Amino acid sequence: MLHVKNLKAGYGNQVVLEDVNFEAQPNSIHGILGVNGSGKTTLFRTLNGWLPKQGGALSFEGEKLNPDHLSFLKTKPYFYPFMKGREYLELLKITNTDYVIDQWNEIFELPLDRMAQDYSTGMMKKLALLGILAQDRPILILDEPFSGVDVASNEKFQEIFSRLKKSGKILLLSSHLLQTLTHICDQISLLNNGVIQKTYEQNEFFQLEELIKGEIMTKLDAQLDELLPNQQ
Repeated sequence: MLHVKNLKAGYGNQVVLEDVNFEAQPNSIHGILGVNGSGKTTLFRTLNGWLPKQGGALSFEGEKLNPDHLSFLKTKPYFYPFMKGREYLELLKITNTDYVIDQWNEIFELPLDRMAQDYSTGMMKKLALLGILAQDRPILILDEPFSGVDVASNEKFQEIFSRLKKSGKILLLSSHLLQTLTHICDQISLLNNGVIQKTYEQNEFFQLEELIKGEIMTKLDAQLDELLPNQQ
């Protein structure tokens, strides 16, 4: 199990996350929902060790969480210039590299002998995902994984994530769109202003939807009343 307890993190004197608490079980997909700027990426960077935590504890299966426990898919993957797709994957030091990569690429159908810089946005996302899948680590952290991919790839991603869950992995998915999480997640934690307000189980997702719609519509109605007053 992944435990996040009383986590505090930020950039210098700027605190972004304050007293964040949640846990994620093996064989589960845990969603992190929040608007842009709520702290989702900061949370994932801290879990991955790219950003040092300022307080709290991170543990996995009873020991301190470390980078070898997880793989991290960024929202916008970066690739070095003049590097082929296969060369990028080989840099990840994957065991049985060629075999594993080729097996996964039967699904992704990427031109691995082309320069990654020439890939489309969706192809770059698939290349980065292929890399973390081939690493075969117990925790997968996926920051906005459905952003920038086409409909067919979206369907493939969903099926892959479901299979990974069944194989015993822990998946953390972030999104600012509720509907991208409700159809695949077992739990969803609502992150707002750097704090987890509540973690919702599947049978509570309707409450989360009603909460978000209510907050949005209350604010939107007031704004529209000023811009487009009712003439009736």
